[in-house]
Amino acid sequence: MSYLSNRKRFIAACMLVAMLAVAAACGNQKESKADVYSDREIIKQLQEIKKPDYWPTEQWKNSTPEAQGMDSALLADVMKQVPGNNIHSLVLVRNGYIVAEGYNADASPDVAQDILSTTKSLTSALTGIAIDEGKLKGVNQKLSEVLPQSVANSPDKGALTIENLLTMTSGLKWDNEGERSSNEMFESSDWVKYILDQPLVGKMGKDFNYSNGNAHLMSAILQKAVNMPTAKYAEQKLFAPLGIRDTEWYADPQNIDIGAFSVHMKARDMAKIGFLYLHDGLWDKQQVLSAKWIEATLKKHDDQEFADGSLGSYGYFWWLKNIESKGTASRINMFYAAGSGGQRIYVLPKQNLIAVFTASTANSFVTESLLEKIVGTIGSDSPLPANAEGVNNLNTILTSFKTMKDK
Repeated sequence: MSYLSNRKRFIAACMLVAMLAVAAACGNQKESKADVYSDREIIKQLQEIKKPDYWPTEQWKNSTPEAQGMDSALLADVMKQVPGNNIHSLVLVRNGYIVAEGYNADASPDVAQDILSTTKSLTSALTGIAIDEGKLKGVNQKLSEVLPQSVANSPDKGALTIENLLTMTSGLKWDNEGERSSNEMFESSDWVKYILDQPLVGKMGKDFNYSNGNAHLMSAILQKAVNMPTAKYAEQKLFAPLGIRDTEWYADPQNIDIGAFSVHMKARDMAKIGFLYLHDGLWDKQQVLSAKWIEATLKKHDDQEFADGSLGSYGYFWWLKNIESKGTASRINMFYAAGSGGQRIYVLPKQNLIAVFTASTANSFVTESLLEKIVGTIGSDSPLPANAEGVNNLNTILTSFKTMKDK
């Protein structure tokens, strides 16, 4: 699909995540802390996840929270905090079953929503698939090999690697203040040229700077390597195996599908992406993503401090973090795909939990705050006693979301 002339719908694509990243870029934490994400632990947890008793290729199955070890009464209390936060949809999946799902007046299970910068995590997955298929040699492959004509006059930029792009350490200038660089890219007639015309101002492979340019450049590399549009490659290699349909993916003026944002997808299908990663790249009997790629994706690159003072890190276009479980003394490793305004795919392996949110909120951390409280409703890895009253109350609250509209 061609580039949309109304660029305003894209300007918001990185405002939230850029705000997180600005804090991250200037707040590297070197000391060892208990609240810092551990890639070793999360990879071990992924390896220990048991295979599901079904695959939601055609349809997710529903369950009461108690059947999946969650307290429906406590979960209902958390859901009461959703109204007023401009949440459009939420889908909670534990042990492969939807235990809670709700949509506001402008969203529904059957309508694809703009997932904004969550797109970057899809671009990451497709990069892994292309490497697994031998279309790309690996993350150490240089721009001089994959886009030789684009960097013919810039040998220093030719040394930039795929991993530099995936970890936001390309060193290329990208100004997130007021979305200056993104706006200039929108106005340019050639987005890839604009990105590569930016000067090198950071240490390649060292200095983190969140950039829509890095992700879009990755899509340009993908399209050339696989000899088809990124969106078509996604349909064949990622979406089809998972039963994901009715997506939209927009392109720049050169018909390069936008690698940084622009994908539209249903909330339940966002949960499928999380489910794929939760199961180490396996879907049914097909290894869609190699476990090796998942492991590389979730490896942290320096600890970062976010705008709210919490600590996290960044992998291959996925955010990595250790969060608090409200009501308990424990902390939990997770990874997530993030887009401006509250688009999220949270994956918590130890809890066998996926939480999907779509939203239009100015509060960068509202969904994470809700997630911490949701985790606090988990009482066991085994079923809890049935609670019909709690389930009815929860369903009433979730149904009432349809009356919600953005403030």
